[in-house]
Amino acid sequence: NEILSYFMKPLFPLFRNKKSQKITVPQLQELEGIPEYQQILPTHKINYRFISYAKLKEFDNLRIFAEELNVPISILRNDLTTLTRGMNHKITICIEYPYVDELYRDTYYSFYARKHAKYNRFCFRLSFFKDDVNETNYYDIDLTDKYYGYVVLRPTPKRVIGYTFLNPSIYSGHHYSICLCERASFVKGRKVVTTAFPFSGQDGEMTTCAETAATMLFDYFSRRYNKYSRLLPSQIADQLSNNLLDRKQPSVGIDVDTMATVMNAFGVNTRQYYVKEDESDIRQFAYSKEKFEQLLNIYVESGIPIYLATKTHAKIVIGRQNK
Repeated sequence: NEILSYFMKPLFPLFRNKKSQKITVPQLQELEGIPEYQQILPTHKINYRFISYAKLKEFDNLRIFAEELNVPISILRNDLTTLTRGMNHKITICIEYPYVDELYRDTYYSFYARKHAKYNRFCFRLSFFKDDVNETNYYDIDLTDKYYGYVVLRPTPKRVIGYTFLNPSIYSGHHYSICLCERASFVKGRKVVTTAFPFSGQDGEMTTCAETAATMLFDYFSRRYNKYSRLLPSQIADQLSNNLLDRKQPSVGIDVDTMATVMNAFGVNTRQYYVKEDESDIRQFAYSKEKFEQLLNIYVESGIPIYLATKTHAKIVIGRQNK
């Protein structure tokens, strides 16, 4: 008993202290100075307006586009004329502003925002529907097979037409077979879906034909197959900065070998074929013009979009006419 009491004695004060110990809760203290009340961040009201095809290039509408985007009205008119050449006139266009375009916003923050000039952050979006769709029946009518796609008008003064996703059926002459992918969009709160091949005009500063063609190629693959991801212009510029020594922006273009390196870095393995310049051309995959066209036809018929480059230009081969 004495031994037991000897070992138990030191424990009693410990238990008593735990029982008598008070649990204190930290109290919030008032900060010195004037309290700041939380304010809601400012937002932009999105405006929509439905117009007919005939009114798209009227001076009043062109003036609104040009003034808001701060671009020359002549360039805007020329770009819209090129875009709508051969287009079916029986359509309704929904004008949306402001619109945040992923590609333009990427180039804005990586290039245009750092220039000593004021560029708008927002774009216009023109959504194209069949002519029986209007502002009155928009929420009542079935939009299946009535949506053609959309076009982005961006505030880049050299080329205004931005990301474009238009179904070929919007044009009168569409007797050809091309690569198509599906894209869903939300226009005025309604989900609409169409198929097309993505397109964008080059802005002439941040992107040239080479970057634009590669961006659209990756955009197609990312929507068609879940293995690939999209490629933004700023990612191309960052990749080039790791491999080239000269300045990357404004862009002066990218040769085909460098672009192949960029594509390989982002998961698209390439194979380059060349047209022989003369008989002394001994490159491994250099062929005569006839053999090159034969190989090109094989790839076209397989349904693979092809990055094609000449000495002065780059483009994407996406299909053929049905003859």
